[in-house]
Amino acid sequence: MSKTESGVICILGSPRREGNTDRLASEFLKGVESKGYHSRVIIPTELDISWCDGSNQCFRDGLCIIRDGMNEIYEEILEASHLVIATPVYFMGPPGSLKSFIDRFQAVWARTAILKTFDPDDELWRSKHKAFVIIAAASEKPNMIRPTRSILKAFLNIIGFTYAGELIATGLDRRGDVLIREDLLKKAYEAGSCFVGS
Repeated sequence: MSKTESGVICILGSPRREGNTDRLASEFLKGVESKGYHSRVIIPTELDISWCDGSNQCFRDGLCIIRDGMNEIYEEILEASHLVIATPVYFMGPPGSLKSFIDRFQAVWARTAILKTFDPDDELWRSKHKAFVIIAAASEKPNMIRPTRSILKAFLNIIGFTYAGELIATGLDRRGDVLIREDLLKKAYEAGSCFVGS
């Protein structure tokens, strides 16, 4: 499989464009591209999708009954070898748009827990699916970031991606703060390069 076919998908969780989270993700993807990989960015706020309605209709076949394009997104993400999730912290968790996007993966959970048609813990599968997380936060306190990390880890476990690394960027209170943090931008670039280079 070629590098393009193996795919690097970035889920950009911030509802605000060109903010601190976007800038860090951009540097990370520059690092990815420096290794000859191409990337695709998925922005939940720009998708015309609904939230999970809790009907559990996906328990029948592992597909969401809401017809808004999410079923295609599930497959695209599951086929990717590398996944990056970048998010700010809102009230100790990810923004609502990203959380709603994650909740829609209840359909993939159904394949695991109800239908037994997908095993996210399969060692061969895990070896071919790696994930990296970027979390941007104003607070320097670890307990303010912990819930966001836990939600993202739970999501990645459900879809069978190995948690291969993270960049926690704190002290980013105002828009553009990251632009004067060359250390963070450099870390993001290097993390992207290492993520696909390892």
